[in-house]
Amino acid sequence: MRKASAVLWSAVIMLALIRSAGAQTEDPRQPNWAKYHSTAEAYALLDGWAKAYPHLTSLYSIGRTLKGTPLQVLEITNQQTGPAAEKPGYYYDGNIHAGELTGAEVALHFAWYLLSSYGKDARVTRLLDTRVVYVRPKFNPDGADLALSTGMPLRSTPRPYDEDDDGLLDEDPPNDLNGDGAITQMRVPDPNG
Repeated sequence: MRKASAVLWSAVIMLALIRSAGAQTEDPRQPNWAKYHSTAEAYALLDGWAKAYPHLTSLYSIGRTLKGTPLQVLEITNQQTGPAAEKPGYYYDGNIHAGELTGAEVALHFAWYLLSSYGKDARVTRLLDTRVVYVRPKFNPDGADLALSTGMPLRSTPRPYDEDDDGLLDEDPPNDLNGDGAITQMRVPDPNG
């Protein structure tokens, strides 16, 4: 039993090391689209694009989550054709709800496509010469990372919540609504309609 446990923990540690190494080495010009990116990996891509395409991008934070994670936005426009503030804009975000990981990947891929196609695709070039695109791939970075690491189908953030208004946070167990010993999802009619 101990040997099996040691092997399992070794495998978990190896996977974590491989995953963290991938975040440091991913080429922003050729991202790995065969996976979901953690917030650290997504932000590394944004940072890489800002460095690779300085004439087309500005990367900045518009705030922080309750856990202190920055809320990053990549501004994409040809800065030589005028300031972003004077151009019509388009805002695109992804991953609003914690478990909606695909939205972040679409936002990242959209930003990558615009940047890698500029000067090659006439429509993209015209778009970025005359418009500004704001891409915020991780609307809910803390919730997304929790959903990604646990596999739970989360919808919200990991913000503490007072379920029963007693002034205490996250201390309430699930409710066994019908007394059968199992916690299930069910709808209970409200006697007041």
